[in-house]
Amino acid sequence: MAYQLTDLMRKRIKQIPGTRLAITYLRGRHKQDRLKRPGSFPLPSMVAIELTNNCNLKCAKCPLVNTTRTRGFIDDDLFEKILRDIASAGVPAEIALSGSGEPTLHSRLVDYVKAARNVPNVGVIGFATNGVALKPDLSEKLLDAGLTRLKASLDTDDPTEYQRLNGKDAYDQVVSNFSHFCEINKAKGSHCRVTLKATLYDNNLPLARRIKEKWQGVVDEVRVTPVHNWGGTRDDTMIPTPSIYKPCPLLWQQVQILWDGQITLCCMDTMEGNFNMGNVCHVNISDYWLHDSGLRRIRQLHEAKDLSSLPVCARCDMTAYHDINL
Repeated sequence: MAYQLTDLMRKRIKQIPGTRLAITYLRGRHKQDRLKRPGSFPLPSMVAIELTNNCNLKCAKCPLVNTTRTRGFIDDDLFEKILRDIASAGVPAEIALSGSGEPTLHSRLVDYVKAARNVPNVGVIGFATNGVALKPDLSEKLLDAGLTRLKASLDTDDPTEYQRLNGKDAYDQVVSNFSHFCEINKAKGSHCRVTLKATLYDNNLPLARRIKEKWQGVVDEVRVTPVHNWGGTRDDTMIPTPSIYKPCPLLWQQVQILWDGQITLCCMDTMEGNFNMGNVCHVNISDYWLHDSGLRRIRQLHEAKDLSSLPVCARCDMTAYHDINL
């Protein structure tokens, strides 16, 4: 109830001429300051919350099917506790409802988006999806709930290839779902930013260009990236060498929470959760972010380029991961 009242007040304040522009400017300045002084703010710029580590596809780029971590779904009490931690920090925050699984499989996804939207200091709320379950009725409910970002994953323009890469004959369904989401978004004037993310297999640049041409103008942005190795969980992708290694920016930008409340180091470690940095059931997110000695030590090791005691980081190719220019 308190969140709803505060949200109503926030909406009325935004109606004052010039206020919305001022809020946008201040949020931008705050984000720049936070990046200049990493670790000095009570929250990172992104709080990532895994709703589930279950999935409805078996993608070639994803090692989830072979992982041993217990499967499950986040519960209401834990999600509400995380929102209370974010609200109490009092600084602008972005929420990503993503981890290793497919967020649309959680029956409470719409309610969680709505609850996050009602936290005063939360700006961006988004998630990444394969689109299989993103039916038009769910899209409409998500947009009405206040979703502001959607990352749509689609790696081919051919139904047969889609089935080979993803283990399911669902290409036409996914294309239809993403197209309808964009249509509903436009019709409602919701201004949810949609990014289509294509993973490039086998350096197939002509395919990537066809995907970009097909979706440009439908979505707000098309990104193409190579396959990454999920913190070394995949063995067949590149591993960074010391000569190109830089301290991982995620250590200063993101908190990743798994469905059972475990804090892991970053989104690259959501497959197995090898780093156990504590549990949000027992610690406030801000206390962890500002004062956790383990996180501070890992940051120092990254700055010293000494990953000998951090095998997950040593095998991770995040620092060499990049968008492909077409």
